Amino acid sequence: MRSNNLRRSSLVAGVALISALGFGSVAQASTAGATPEPASASAETQAKTIKAKGQIEKVSTKVVHGKKITGFTLAAKPDMRWLAGDKTSVIKDGKPASAEDLEKGDNVLVTGKLVKTPHGTVVHAEEIVARG
Repeated sequence: MRSNNLRRSSLVAGVALISALGFGSVAQASTAGATPEPASASAETQAKTIKAKGQIEKVSTKVVHGKKITGFTLAAKPDMRWLAGDKTSVIKDGKPASAEDLEKGDNVLVTGKLVKTPHGTVVHAEEIVARG
């Protein structure tokens, strides 16, 4: 159970970095040393499952703590940032794919958890169905 909490803490820290660097937010010098939220139930209680459908407007992939994280926004809601990692289930054009295969212009149906971070609100994508 502690390893799950440690992974969640690392993911929250990674989300904070992606939020600051991946989408043009102002990157502060202290971002690299930012402390993650405590690995307690507080992060869990803030998570809310949401679904969205639309066309990818921006997409980028970054390496955070040795793991590739793909961030994207949808044209209909450009202020909502979605993050997908290696544990995100991705189906593109009817075939299993990785989050890195997502491209600008892909039409997607995505499900994820809404999470508040020190750098804003993001959505951890759990499942993505895309058509190029």
